[in-house]
Amino acid sequence: MKHLLLAAACVLAAGAAGAADAPARPAVLERPAMKTSRATQMAALAITRAGDRLVSVGEAGVVLLSDDNGHHWRQADVPVTVSLTDVQFTDARTGYATGHMGVVLKTTDGGEHWTRIMDGVMAAELSLQRAEAVRAALPADDTPDADPQAIKRADKGLRDARLLVADGPDKPFLGLHFIDADNGFVFGAYNLILRTRDGGTTWTSWSDRVTNPRGLHLYAMAGTADHLFLAGEQGLLLRADRHGDRFEPIDSPYKGSYFGLASTARSDIVAFGLRGNAFRSSNDGDDWQKIDTGVNASLSSAAHLPDGGLLLVSQRGDLLKGAPAQSTFKLERASPPRPIAGLVLAPDGTPVAASLAGVQRLDAKP
Repeated sequence: MKHLLLAAACVLAAGAAGAADAPARPAVLERPAMKTSRATQMAALAITRAGDRLVSVGEAGVVLLSDDNGHHWRQADVPVTVSLTDVQFTDARTGYATGHMGVVLKTTDGGEHWTRIMDGVMAAELSLQRAEAVRAALPADDTPDADPQAIKRADKGLRDARLLVADGPDKPFLGLHFIDADNGFVFGAYNLILRTRDGGTTWTSWSDRVTNPRGLHLYAMAGTADHLFLAGEQGLLLRADRHGDRFEPIDSPYKGSYFGLASTARSDIVAFGLRGNAFRSSNDGDDWQKIDTGVNASLSSAAHLPDGGLLLVSQRGDLLKGAPAQSTFKLERASPPRPIAGLVLAPDGTPVAASLAGVQRLDAKP
C-alpha cells in the first residue's frame, strides 16, 4: 500500500527535479489536519499500540485513537495535512509518526496532540550538511593518499544532496524504527534515512552509512538482539550491528520488494513482501528459509502473537497465522476481504487493521 502511494509521490518528484532553489514549504506542512466525521472511513496506512490505546495514522494527516479495543475512535490534533505512513510508540505516552513531504511528528501525551519535528526541507538541509562534511573530510584528488572510490562516492552523495534540496520537500518517509527512547531512524524514498540519538530533538543524515548505490527505496527496519535489518525494493536487504552504525548488503533470497520485517521471540527475523513471499532467518541473515504462506497477494504487515508467533496480513485482507518455529502459515481470511496496510492486536486479542477503507476490527481472531 505504501509503495503505491510512493509511486504517486515520485511523479511529483520528477516534475520538481532540476529547480534552482529550494521551494518554500507547501501549505499542507503548515495546515492542521481537518477534523471530520468521516475520519474512521478514510484511508489508514499504519496502526500500533500506545499501552492499551490503539493509534492509527493515514491520509490527510488523520490520526485516530481508540481506548476500547477499536470499537470507537476519536481524532487527534495533528499540525499537518499530509499522508502519514508509519507510527511507533516507545512507551505509552511518547510516539512518532512519519509521512509524505519528509514529515516526522512526535507526541508526548499518548497521541492526543502531535508536533512536527522534521519535514522535507529540514531533511534535505541535513543531508546536504552531511554530504559536504563527508567530502571535506577526504584528501584532495591529487594527493598520494587519495582513495578514488571514496571520493567518487562522496561526490555522488554531494550531487544527490544538492538535488534533494533543489527538489523541495517531495520525498516521503515510509517507515521508522526506534531502538529505545532515544535512538531511532526514519527512512523512505531514494535511500533517504536520518537518525536521532536524543528522542527526535536533533537528527543526522545516515544515507552515507547505508550501502545502497542505486538509491533504492527503504521500506522497513527491525532488530534482533545483535543486529538491525533494513529492507526495501528489488530485494534490498541490509544489516548493521545492533546500534545501526553502518548498514551493509547481505544476500537476499528474493529479488522482489520487501514491504516488512519482523523479529520473533526466538530472535529470528522474517522478511516479507511482493506476491506472498516471506522468508525466515534463524542466524541473523546469513541463511534464509522460504515460508509457505499459501497466498500470492503482497504481504503488508505483521503483528506479534502472545505465543511468540506472527500474524501476517496481505494487502487483499488475508490473515496468516504462524507458530514461532514453523515455516508454514495457516490462512485465516478476514471477512469481508479488504485492502490492509497495517495490523495490530488490540488488548483483547482482536486483530485491528489499518486499511484503505479505514480502521476496522477484523472478524478472524488469532
